[in-house]
Amino acid sequence: MSTKVLVVEDQEAVRRFIGDLILRTNPDVSVVLASSVSEAFSAIEDSETFDVLLTDFDLGDGTGNDVAAKFAAKFPKASMFGMSGNPNSAFNPQHFTVILSKPFGETEKAALTDICS
Repeated sequence: MSTKVLVVEDQEAVRRFIGDLILRTNPDVSVVLASSVSEAFSAIEDSETFDVLLTDFDLGDGTGNDVAAKFAAKFPKASMFGMSGNPNSAFNPQHFTVILSKPFGETEKAALTDICS
């Protein structure tokens, strides 16, 4: 069974970039894209499984912490990664062990591809 990833990012260009980067380096991965907390909640509710969450912090209708709380409740064994361009984003350390800085440099791009391998 392939890895299934939920990417939550409100900026369309960044969301597409992340999805494309993951799929280009991990063609067997299934990627679901969401642009908001409400879209992420729908994806979580509609899915049987997710292995990885990759979420921005500031999402307009909530935060990455909101997404992580619902995600962790349904998929407790999944990995969760945060990303933000704001160094003051207060990711909940209970859910996130890795925070990627935006804009993405080579280190962050490598981390994104490694997340799903």
